[in-house]
Amino acid sequence: MATAREEDGSVQLTVTIPWKDINEEAERELFELAKTAVVKGFRKGKAPINKVREQTSTDDLYQKAIQKLLPKYFGDELKKEGIEPIMYPKFQPISTTEGKDWQIRAVTAEAPDIPLDGYKEKITGELRAKSLKRELSQDEKEQAILAYLSENIDFDVPKILIQEETNSRLSNLIQRLEKLGLDLDGYLRSVGKNARELREEYEREARRSLKLELLFGKIALEEKISAGEEEISQYKRAASASSQDAQRLESSHARDAIGSIIVKRKVIKSLAGLT
Repeated sequence: MATAREEDGSVQLTVTIPWKDINEEAERELFELAKTAVVKGFRKGKAPINKVREQTSTDDLYQKAIQKLLPKYFGDELKKEGIEPIMYPKFQPISTTEGKDWQIRAVTAEAPDIPLDGYKEKITGELRAKSLKRELSQDEKEQAILAYLSENIDFDVPKILIQEETNSRLSNLIQRLEKLGLDLDGYLRSVGKNARELREEYEREARRSLKLELLFGKIALEEKISAGEEEISQYKRAASASSQDAQRLESSHARDAIGSIIVKRKVIKSLAGLT
């Protein structure tokens, strides 16, 4: 296994999975498939294993085997290397020759080193300076805090995070345009931009958003700010009451996203109360 770390927190791991394990797992997948396989001349799930094998793609079996094995091998290597990823990895096959050990590259990211020395005092000074002219509303305080954190605390956001977030935002834009019966070229003409300019704009937005998200996470860790289960449940109940897709709010991903929103609100509220 080879590991490459970059200064911005991006990490590449090359994981080797023994062919013996792949082949054995593929065989288990085949026998599992045989329990429900439909083969002409036999009752469902009663066909001989060799007949099921004949109509089953070996590539499909190997892919299912890798899906089962990769999380374990990847997780083991993370522990060995002391890596704590902050995003789900992107997997890229390097060598997948039948009969030989497979190599898979995993690209992920660790949390960057975020300098927080004296941030409370500086935010307090910023808010007091702005309050000299007139009393700030709660919303104005919060916006001033967001601007200060974004512009004055300097660190590198992992490139892979920015790429993934940018791609996600562009994908969402295209989906919205398609629902409206529009295409990307027409949209670009309407806003007077080309594809490169649009991507650069989305990259800037993604970098700022991710920077704030990482900052909130770091501050929450330092100040021991978290979201309790009851708070998350209350948020879900309120959100599901106004949403037709209540089931979506029950996923583990949705739970993490809700927790992140609650923590962000608590951090901003805490910083806004410094004055």
